Amino acid sequence: MPTFSDPAADAEEMWQSARGLAHATRGIGRPEDVYDVFGAVTATLRALTQSLEQIAHWNLAHTDRARTDDGNVETGADQARATAFFALGAASTLAQASDLVMMAHSAAGQIAWQPATEPGVRDALAARQVELTDESDPGPGPSGPASSGRALD
Repeated sequence: MPTFSDPAADAEEMWQSARGLAHATRGIGRPEDVYDVFGAVTATLRALTQSLEQIAHWNLAHTDRARTDDGNVETGADQARATAFFALGAASTLAQASDLVMMAHSAAGQIAWQPATEPGVRDALAARQVELTDESDPGPGPSGPASSGRALD
């Protein structure tokens, strides 16, 4: 369960959930679940975007507290600003990814999934389709070979 107050613990839980989703989506038993998954992924990306922006702004607001391991104030502040810069870049990229996932979510909402056909039924349907195609294309027929497409002289 999220703590809403311990960012490290909540980040670990988020990672475990994302790992679980990665495993669960290797095989999707109910196609209609895809729509809900896209919705949850979109919301997650939006929350991650917000988190990265907040972390970036926190770093910028606290550059005066940043130091390197050897106590260098100037380099510590530079690293805090670099952290913010990269976090904001990642947030921007995630926002774009979120928009794309939202478009996938919207497209998935237009699909009316049908039940899967059994392999035997699928094979029979494919064979019948071949038969129907053969019946509708009589081939050269009684008048001889098909025309080559050249005009008659």
